[in-house]
Amino acid sequence: MYSLSSSQTIIASLMGMTVLLFIALSLYFLIRGIYLKRIGKSETIFAGRPAHFVLIIHAFTVMLIIAVLYAFFVEPTQLTASTYKFSTEHVKRPLGFVLVSDLKYPNCKVPVEDITSKIDAFAPDVLLFGGDMTDLEDTPQLTEAFNEVACENRFFCLGNVNSFADIEFCESVGAKLLKPHGQMITIGGASIFIATDTSEKYPDIHSTPPPSNAFSILLTHSPELVPSAAAFEYDLYLAGHTLGGQVRLPFAPDLFLPGQVSRLFPPGRHHVDAMHVIICRGIGTSPRAPGLRFLCLPEIVYFELVPDISSDSTNVQY
Repeated sequence: MYSLSSSQTIIASLMGMTVLLFIALSLYFLIRGIYLKRIGKSETIFAGRPAHFVLIIHAFTVMLIIAVLYAFFVEPTQLTASTYKFSTEHVKRPLGFVLVSDLKYPNCKVPVEDITSKIDAFAPDVLLFGGDMTDLEDTPQLTEAFNEVACENRFFCLGNVNSFADIEFCESVGAKLLKPHGQMITIGGASIFIATDTSEKYPDIHSTPPPSNAFSILLTHSPELVPSAAAFEYDLYLAGHTLGGQVRLPFAPDLFLPGQVSRLFPPGRHHVDAMHVIICRGIGTSPRAPGLRFLCLPEIVYFELVPDISSDSTNVQY
């Protein structure tokens, strides 16, 4: 579980207090105006105050209430999928991958059936789990749903909240735990090298660089190792962990991203030297801000490795 800095915590607290202040102020003006009008001390409910001022307070309060309700009851249920394409000489036909990260079950408002049906719609060759899939060690409903997904090649890395729960769930759905030294997999005649970090208190990358005769992927829970992975010349870096900050304000979208490196790599696609980087917003929410997302939709990632096309990648929201 990530932690916000003291300044981020203060800002979040001030935002919550501002919402409560406007609600209290709006109720005060409304109750006072109705009371004074009923006892005959005011001809209108504005009670002698400029009508436009009171109406602005009421309108802004209504907007805040709508935004809060949307953030708690609407957006956290709306699963999206971001899609990317990467060209490489190491594949002979298109290969599809789906990344599911930070489900944080049961702190997830997206129905499990919606997640698995969206995965099935892509018919991926490989299904990747990016850690922090569940906080519980017994998840029969979750296990049953993911066992029905039509994909045989499944791999996972560990999260940073409950590694035992991650292992129990992922192994129960047929996923294999990746190793720091990596492993070569062959799919559709193509060689893919895929590795993870050391999953220690201070994660690091295995000292052996990836082979040059395969497309190399580093699947790790956090963006913190992006610079190290680029130095080792991985082709693709996949991570989640930050949940996109959960709240992304239009004027400061990265305000609540934890950690300096995470703020350098917000959700989406990036380039570091020759390495592609994809940071996933995840699906669930942190127990410290349960059930809350604003302008930061839950997400799974689908990407294709395709032969002999332009190296430019595309990103489409579904």
